[in-house]
Amino acid sequence: MTILTKNTTGAVRYFLADSEENYRIQGPYGGDVEIKSNKTQHILYSIPTNKQYAFGAMHDVNGNGYMDRNFLKIPKEPFVFSGKKRFFFLLPKFKKATFDLSDEIIIEF
Repeated sequence: MTILTKNTTGAVRYFLADSEENYRIQGPYGGDVEIKSNKTQHILYSIPTNKQYAFGAMHDVNGNGYMDRNFLKIPKEPFVFSGKKRFFFLLPKFKKATFDLSDEIIIEF
């Protein structure tokens, strides 16, 4: 997995789900990756490649452990989901966010 960021601080928290149920709880695969440069590499181990997956990530720029929001609850830190559409502030439906895990995952904030 390659993570491309504008900032060189904080951490990226991500999840990779293989079913609708796991997607709602943001699992079963995931973790935190400390950001040390604009391009960070992270290896995902023991993940079957013969399934459909959906992905989500947020860049905790200031490293406080959660997504900062403004007074309207709109995220102030970058976040992304897999899929072709931009889903503003909501988690997209699992079927609309799925992809085949056969190539490199590139996350760009």
